[in-house]
Amino acid sequence: MPQFEQIEVFSSLIFWSLTSFTILFLLLKRFAFPPILEVLEERENKIRSEIGDAEKLRQEAEELKVSLGKELKSAHEKAQTIIQMAGDESKKIQEKSIQETQVK
Repeated sequence: MPQFEQIEVFSSLIFWSLTSFTILFLLLKRFAFPPILEVLEERENKIRSEIGDAEKLRQEAEELKVSLGKELKSAHEKAQTIIQMAGDESKKIQEKSIQETQVK
């Protein structure tokens, strides 16, 4: 019967396909997967390190921003004080000139 011959060929094909796949998988597991996993672990470590460095830099930038904000505020207050003193001095000079002109 020709149908049984096809089943026999088909089962033989399945057997050899599974055997080939198993051998290929074992070879890959033994020789190819370890280097691939090593590269992936190195990449993961590098990315984690870079993320940590980026976080440190972000914190430093935030601290600098706060520090510069304080310095800017201090400089602004100092400038306002100088402007106020200059205004007061100009008023004194103006009053002195007015008094001198009134005396003459």
